[in-house]
Amino acid sequence: MVRENFVSVFGHTNVDHITLVPSFPPMNQSIQIEGFRHLWGGTAANVAVVAARQGVPVALASFIGKGFPAQFHEDLRGSGMDLEDLTEVEGYPTPECFIFSDGNENQMAFVIQGPMDVADGLDLQTHSIETAGIVHLATGNPDYHLRVAREAGRLGKTVCFDPGQELHYKWSPDTFVEMLELADMLFLNQPELRRALEHTGLAAPEDLLDMVDSLLITRGREGAALMDHEGSVEVPMVPADPVEDTTGAGDAFRGGYYSGLWRGLEPRDCLLLGAATASFVVERQGPQTNVPGFEQAWERAERTGPG
Repeated sequence: MVRENFVSVFGHTNVDHITLVPSFPPMNQSIQIEGFRHLWGGTAANVAVVAARQGVPVALASFIGKGFPAQFHEDLRGSGMDLEDLTEVEGYPTPECFIFSDGNENQMAFVIQGPMDVADGLDLQTHSIETAGIVHLATGNPDYHLRVAREAGRLGKTVCFDPGQELHYKWSPDTFVEMLELADMLFLNQPELRRALEHTGLAAPEDLLDMVDSLLITRGREGAALMDHEGSVEVPMVPADPVEDTTGAGDAFRGGYYSGLWRGLEPRDCLLLGAATASFVVERQGPQTNVPGFEQAWERAERTGPG
């Protein structure tokens, strides 16, 4: 019997090397490291893990390579997600990401793409497209993601595009606009929003609604907003205590948002649940270290703004 998933998440599953620094030094200068850990990450894996741990039926579609940690695989399986399309590709190292974070919502990342860099030449992961109502495209190879989006659209799936930091160096204006023509929903943070407007030549966030049905913008300490053709909904940031590492905060927000959407919550409550989920994740180092269950996140969301 084929499993039915609410959402399938396409993109990176990485080993993260997270380095905490007090600030970023000028070029050709050094600074003392305040913390360093090897942890599980990757934008797609982060979103999928959060959603799965909050009970959402979710599939993860990623290309991994040689040396993928057995414990990482076991932890992903333990979350209850569908891993049929966690695909090992021979001849490539597993993706790794070296992240430097100053704890003040500023990061730099250096990525070993592994097989994700050549995904445009690999077979389409059709299981994850066919078994879910929503296809969420996180960071990944643009040509491959366009193939996924075309097939998802052909099958009548909802396509959510979430390019992340790769919007700045992987997506050209042409490929970005091409994806918007295939997508139903666009996820961005503030720097990505500025880049999206540059790529499209548009003046304001609302103008993007001429290309997609809805737009979700995460604004860090300023909260988040969901915009569509009927208007907009905004929520404040849900406070964390303390903030240790902001790596994966946006991914956690997305996983929590899908948790609310799967439960049929109103848009504002979906946003609040996403913000509350992110507030837990930033309290520990690593994007998959301190993922709350639904009840835990919802309690904190209600304290911020009753549903």
